[in-house]
Amino acid sequence: MDDLLKVNIPQLFPEKEIDGIFEIKLSRDAELYIDDEIDGLLAEKIYDSLKQRSEGQPTRLLYDAKMPVEDQRILRKVLKLGKIDMMPGGRYHNFGDFFSFPDPTNNPELHYEDLTPIKHKVLENAEDYFEVISKKDQSVHFPYMSFNYVERFLQQASIDDGVRDIKISIYRIADESVLTSALLSALKN
Repeated sequence: MDDLLKVNIPQLFPEKEIDGIFEIKLSRDAELYIDDEIDGLLAEKIYDSLKQRSEGQPTRLLYDAKMPVEDQRILRKVLKLGKIDMMPGGRYHNFGDFFSFPDPTNNPELHYEDLTPIKHKVLENAEDYFEVISKKDQSVHFPYMSFNYVERFLQQASIDDGVRDIKISIYRIADESVLTSALLSALKN
């Protein structure tokens, strides 16, 4: 799609002289800022904050490294970014699309072999993660081990009466997932 747009830009803007076409990817601040106010439900504050993610302050701009320096300066000024917020990249920035490419040949050499996750020797059969961890710290290694251990830990924390806070840094989270459900359950509880 990116290449189709680039080829057709002159037709889309026939009255303009096109000097160059460069791709950018803008990341915005999606951190939740919740005041320590007593009034109001915490869940409502989180949902309100989530709605503002698409309007958050720009925090990082990935741009085509071939973009002229003057164009970089203009972007930085318009978006009110510092030099440290701008990262040079390649021609394409959204590689998630590659995961859906079809393989019309059904050639197994074009596919990665599915790897069975390594089982954690302690957590795999543990009923109570808190009990296990209270005896000895446990470490999980991704992507070699299943993320299920984190999900199970959060599920347990979300229903445990002794848990008062869950503090976690999440780069990305799906709208619907075990992790999302566990966190929403924790909010309700």
